[in-house]
Amino acid sequence: MFQVLVILDVRNVEALRRFETAAMQVVADYSGRLVTAFESGSRSESSDSCEIHLLQFPAEEDFNAYRGDPRLDALSELREEAIRSTKLYPSRQFRNYQ
Repeated sequence: MFQVLVILDVRNVEALRRFETAAMQVVADYSGRLVTAFESGSRSESSDSCEIHLLQFPAEEDFNAYRGDPRLDALSELREEAIRSTKLYPSRQFRNYQ
């Protein structure tokens, strides 16, 4: 199992919705899934915000294949409209504190 915590500095919320809807179709093709997504802080529909995603893939190779998929390249203009910056925090090691 491979997980990636993704922190997005959102430029345009509506463009982000369109981009993420398309990108999640590509994620699924690599057996990945969006575990959760949430925003940090308050915002209006058009203002800047921070959104946090937790993605999960069977293996790091699947994540890398997703990142290299040409369909994501085709979405680059929409991504640029939607997202100012992205921080990735990948992990192969998990903890259970229960």
